[in-house]
Amino acid sequence: MTICYVFSNLFYGLSPKASSDATLFPSERVLLADYLHEPLSGNLSSQQQQLIKGWQLYLIKEYTHATPSNDLIQYQEQVEEGEFAFNLRRVEQMDPESLLDRTTLLHQKLPPLVLFLYAFWNIFLAYTVNPVLSHQKINGNTGEVTN
Repeated sequence: MTICYVFSNLFYGLSPKASSDATLFPSERVLLADYLHEPLSGNLSSQQQQLIKGWQLYLIKEYTHATPSNDLIQYQEQVEEGEFAFNLRRVEQMDPESLLDRTTLLHQKLPPLVLFLYAFWNIFLAYTVNPVLSHQKINGNTGEVTN
């Protein structure tokens, strides 16, 4: 039964659906090319700062449709307004029925390593629990296990 499930999942398992959030989040390449207009730095901490700055510019331009302000206080307000609009868009795109739909979750294609571990565990458990396979005999009258 286990082997049948493994083969069924490998060949007929459903590919996971892309999240509705996937369309909302820009890639690093988009942030760097379209909003920062500069290459990514070699330093890890400055890369983080660059991506945060690109994300903020993305929120301001795409969700507030404004030009980023040079005034720091107004800039932070624009970022907050953009974050709020972004989160509203995320909530609007959520499909509550897909969160509760267990049929796609149960038939979702699993990685081959997970399937291998599942099959190995089930076969190992069946072998060790079954006295006929493990070369032990059960005495029918007393229920004792003998080798």
